[in-house]
Amino acid sequence: MKKQMAIIALAALLGVLLATPTWADSYTFKLSREATLNGVKLEPGSYKLELNEMNQAVIYHHGKEVTRARVEVKPRPDHIKRGSLLLTADGTIREIRVGPHVVWDFMFQKSEYPMLNPS
Repeated sequence: MKKQMAIIALAALLGVLLATPTWADSYTFKLSREATLNGVKLEPGSYKLELNEMNQAVIYHHGKEVTRARVEVKPRPDHIKRGSLLLTADGTIREIRVGPHVVWDFMFQKSEYPMLNPS
């Protein structure tokens, strides 16, 4: 009986682990005004940011995928807890700072903003 219960518990745990991608980090952020990300217009509201193993940020709104983009992820100092967004003058999201990460370079080519990408 104990052996059967252990096998059932192990099977249930394995099912949960396989159903949830372990490589993805998920965070939420809120926009208080309209913004653009990867050429997609985002309305004010709450969004989910998921970072996957392919160096992509996937953005969801109300459970539906809005956009995805290749990104660079850099660590933030441990003492910083608050998230923030960095937008350009035209409202394009340049960086999203969430959890222990700075997610950046959503759509910019290095030649567009050379002062941000020193050689």
